[in-house]
Amino acid sequence: MPTMIESLNEDDRDFFVKAVLNDAINDFELLKTIQTTIEHQVNISVVAKQLYMHRNTVQKRIEKFYELTGLDVRQFEDALKAYVCIKYLT
Repeated sequence: MPTMIESLNEDDRDFFVKAVLNDAINDFELLKTIQTTIEHQVNISVVAKQLYMHRNTVQKRIEKFYELTGLDVRQFEDALKAYVCIKYLT
């Protein structure tokens, strides 16, 4: 886990994660899709094959994540925030 989040106390980490992930925090399938998307550099075809789903489903989940969090995982800074928070939850 990155040093930045490790340096926070548990309450602050939880607050940070909740603030970043917003309403997506309890949608574990969505978070798994986003994690896989980031790990594969937003290669939708590879993500779809990895998760055994249609490309359009992956695209819709990325859009849903954006609507819930305001984070566009196609942008490096947003992807980094999302990934750090998702990895903290797992």
